[in-house]
Amino acid sequence: MAFCLSHTGFEIPVTAIHLFSPNVGNIEAFAGPAADNDWHDAPFWMLNTFRFHDDGEDANRSYARRMREILAGVGASVVMSAPVAHTVMGERAFQAAAIVRYPSPAAFYTMATSDALAEASADRVQAFADQYLIPVSTRWMPGFDLEKPVNPRGNIREWNVDALAACPDHAFIGNHHTQMTLAAASALLDDPGFGHNSPVYMLNLLQYAGAAGKAKHDAYIAGGNNLTGGSLGRQFGLRVIYSAQKTGPTLIGDGRWDSVGIASYPSLHYFFSMGADPQYIDLHAGRRDGLSRTYIIAMQPTLLQV
Repeated sequence: MAFCLSHTGFEIPVTAIHLFSPNVGNIEAFAGPAADNDWHDAPFWMLNTFRFHDDGEDANRSYARRMREILAGVGASVVMSAPVAHTVMGERAFQAAAIVRYPSPAAFYTMATSDALAEASADRVQAFADQYLIPVSTRWMPGFDLEKPVNPRGNIREWNVDALAACPDHAFIGNHHTQMTLAAASALLDDPGFGHNSPVYMLNLLQYAGAAGKAKHDAYIAGGNNLTGGSLGRQFGLRVIYSAQKTGPTLIGDGRWDSVGIASYPSLHYFFSMGADPQYIDLHAGRRDGLSRTYIIAMQPTLLQV
């Protein structure tokens, strides 16, 4: 195997470096020997989002099998797996997501520069057409309970693409980056593998429009807790199950995200009903004006470790 870089005693395989292009420097800054002290020697989660090559299923299965052994070797474990996902807001059409817990950035660095991962790189390249890899802080929200019943009080409707098209003021449908197109909504609603009446988890990646944008978004969040008839959670079954206390540099992908969160709803119908609510439509202006860039990735995880 050829080697191309020596860093304070570490020799990094060419194939391992290739996995993380073009952001190799970010890996060094985050998890290498000169890592940021804010992340040093403490457990963290790594958020992964994936888009697959059309013919990448076999390679993905092979890569996943290898990764289970590689992760176990550095004391890492999967805390969330969503093998079916849809980007409904955002430029990149991700199809799956996962969160992996690492005992420390050093453990991740050991894994990322290992011969074992380098040997699995052929499967990885064949499987993934696109990916985000984002370090985030650990822990679900306090009191998060998957079995806790949700009793929303809002006006919950059954939704399809025609109903969305006939709702011109819907907060979530449009051409702004904080909205989804009808085509994106159709892809989500028409996917036979995505249960319309099952709980849905919305992964949010947020980039604020500067300090003023963050203030507007904070006001939007606060406003959602003070609506007539009760909070958004009470009315539409929204539960924030994860909110990152800090995010690290994006190791694969572009840009750095200011905030990462996951909100759950009893089903897609509750989510779309919230977007059609007049109070929420007014409130949504704070989200629209507060964010310079955002993703929402709809997921139905098969594994959530609480």
